[in-house]
Amino acid sequence: MTAAPSKTDAEWTALLADTLDKLQVSLGTARLAYLTATSKVENPVRDGMAYFMHRCLLADGYVVAREYPAGKLQRRDIAILADGKPEVEVELKALYGCNVVSQAGRAEYLSSHAADAARLRLSPAAGFLVSLVTHPMDRIEEPALWAVKYPRQHNAAVKTMGGATELYQKAQRWYDDLAQFGPVPHHTEHDLGSVYGLPLRLSCYLVGPLEKVVPSGVSQPIVRA
Repeated sequence: MTAAPSKTDAEWTALLADTLDKLQVSLGTARLAYLTATSKVENPVRDGMAYFMHRCLLADGYVVAREYPAGKLQRRDIAILADGKPEVEVELKALYGCNVVSQAGRAEYLSSHAADAARLRLSPAAGFLVSLVTHPMDRIEEPALWAVKYPRQHNAAVKTMGGATELYQKAQRWYDDLAQFGPVPHHTEHDLGSVYGLPLRLSCYLVGPLEKVVPSGVSQPIVRA
């Protein structure tokens, strides 16, 4: 395999954005919809992203790894390696619109993203967060009730917000919440149709590249020109 050509942070950002845009291509709309409805979709999206980027980068000599061992018992959801060294590391988290509008849920997932960001800042690789927010666009009733996750929490939030559309609109605050970790250069919305009669949307946010922490403890960006 030939040596991989060097890429800038802007090029990595563009690739990750394109990867998120094309999730319905890489996974298939029906499959992505079913997995989004019936599970936290973090792992299926990770796998779809990794395979899409593998196909994009293989000819250039890059290796795309899932659950990459990063030392100190840590693993990265996705790592892109050149000559055996990580050039890019990505951590994903999945949540629901009802988590965003709940004070406790919002704090929990922001804390989880913060922990991932702290680890990524210590690595020389370009670090990115991906946040995935599932939005059932109606109350969860039978038959979807038997398969879709977190119906009680979602239905309670729908009642409080005055409807599923209102809940979805309120959950758009997540973009601003994520900006505390770094730039949010890309946000894409996937309309996934319906699963068991329940319409679904999936919001995908890309955060990064994250600033790095140098040994002195002073934060500064690492820019690959």
